[in-house]
Amino acid sequence: MFARILFLSTAFSASYIVTFVDNKYSGRTLVEMISAKLDLLLFISLQTGTGVVKEAMTDVLKFIYNIIYHYPKVYCTCYCVAVKRLHAAQVAQQNPQSQAAVEDKNKVLGDFWSPKLDG
Repeated sequence: MFARILFLSTAFSASYIVTFVDNKYSGRTLVEMISAKLDLLLFISLQTGTGVVKEAMTDVLKFIYNIIYHYPKVYCTCYCVAVKRLHAAQVAQQNPQSQAAVEDKNKVLGDFWSPKLDG
C-alpha cells in the first residue's frame, strides 16, 4: 500500500521530487533505500509467489520510473534557472553571440541527467 502512495505522489512533476532524491534519510539516499527494498521484494516474490508482493514490486518500479522521468526536468526547472541566468549574463558580457548560449538552448532532457539517480 505504501508503494502505491509513493507511486501516486510522483505521478506529476513537483518540487518535492527533488527533495526526495537530494536528501538523505537515516544516512541513506532514496536510490539506496529503493534498491534495497526492490531486492527484498524480488527475493520474497521468488520464494512465495504471492500476488501482493508482485503488486508492491510493480508499484515500486512505477515509482522509480516517475522519479527518473520527473527529477531531471523538475531539478532544471526549479534549481537551474538562477545558474542559467548567471551563465547567460556572463556569456553575453564576453561574447553576445557565443556558441555556448546557442548550445544551452539546444539541450535535450537527457543532457540534464543527474548522477544522483545512478544506483
